Amino acid sequence: MALASWDFVFYLNSWYSFCGIFRKSNTMKLFFSFFALFLATSCIPVAMKPNVEDYKIMNGKKFKRDLPNQNSFIFEDPKKANEFYTYINVKFNKEHQEVGFNNQIEVNGITYYMTFYEAERKAKTINLLPIVTDAVLKSKNITNGDTFGNSYTSRVGQWYLIITVNDNNLKDALSNLNPNRADLIKFLRDMKHEYLSTANYQEIYFKNPPIKK
Repeated sequence: MALASWDFVFYLNSWYSFCGIFRKSNTMKLFFSFFALFLATSCIPVAMKPNVEDYKIMNGKKFKRDLPNQNSFIFEDPKKANEFYTYINVKFNKEHQEVGFNNQIEVNGITYYMTFYEAERKAKTINLLPIVTDAVLKSKNITNGDTFGNSYTSRVGQWYLIITVNDNNLKDALSNLNPNRADLIKFLRDMKHEYLSTANYQEIYFKNPPIKK
């Protein structure tokens, strides 16, 4: 959560008042000026968003606990909510029936079944300045110590798409044991680029009709 400009001024004024007893010392005055500046720009990260530049293959449950315990193709989704759902619905002609599950794909003449999930991961930081300022105000009996409580932490979220693929025997097709793994990953990567670069999904349907069961 970004701090409003008047909040920042109030924080500095509070610190200036708090450090008043030290103003007779130029050294201490300089020290507290630098310390206040440090607090104004400091935050402590307590949760980090995954760094996924293109895509990542990893165990879904390690990415987020409520995901399947199998290898997954993961990438960031910058589009609006339900865009990938619409893309898959059109591409595979699902007619809104179980769009997220067991979409049949074919790689090198081998049939696989693709399922996708959406998950949000948030970066969370602790902002030092409002916490210390509240402590100062409380120690001087100016407030009850919770004036800037809403600014103690900041959260920034990012949505990701997680794709799992199984073979006809319900085995993890993204496992290293699958000799077709590299070509399967290329298929998913090409599909990712198609999704991200396309606005009108109907064009995809007519260009590449879905596999007939």
